[in-house]
Amino acid sequence: CGTGDLAFALAASSPGARVVGLDFSQSMLECAAEKAARFSTHHAADGVLVPTFVAGDVLSLPFPDGHFSAVTVAFGVRNVPDLPRALAEMVRVTRAGGRVVCLEITTPPPGLGRRFHRVWFDHVVPLLGGLVAGDLSAYTYLPASVRSFPEPDALAALLARAGLVDVRYRRFGFGIVALHVGTARGHVAPNG
Repeated sequence: CGTGDLAFALAASSPGARVVGLDFSQSMLECAAEKAARFSTHHAADGVLVPTFVAGDVLSLPFPDGHFSAVTVAFGVRNVPDLPRALAEMVRVTRAGGRVVCLEITTPPPGLGRRFHRVWFDHVVPLLGGLVAGDLSAYTYLPASVRSFPEPDALAALLARAGLVDVRYRRFGFGIVALHVGTARGHVAPNG
């Protein structure tokens, strides 16, 4: 969940819903907890529940099968060491008929936009990031991680293999961000 921005947006848009954010980084969870206090004050009278935040690993989620009606991730699965396992865990904790939603940076479709994006993202962004933030390596990692991440069709296939049906995606931001959505079909017992 990082610093909790998506968790807070989900909670604010769905009064009464219980939202749980998970991250393996304690510093991210501490930032989320600080934001939670402000969020609570702002939404106290709206029936909006403050998200809870827990430490955990997406490769081994600390929740029972079918626990959630929806599982979301934004800009997070690109960095996991075992993407199929992470997706399978997300599906495992989603109840039958629930949704798994993944928002991630991707490579734009072929054409002029892809060529422009490659020059901008691979050369200009790292240069500017290095000048502004003083850390060139952090801004060279981002383009490299996007290049090695599955393109939208391949990610959709991985989501289907993880146990989702009706998997679809839509591109945003001139094609550099893809939102994938799939429905959990239910859990199959290990012997059947």
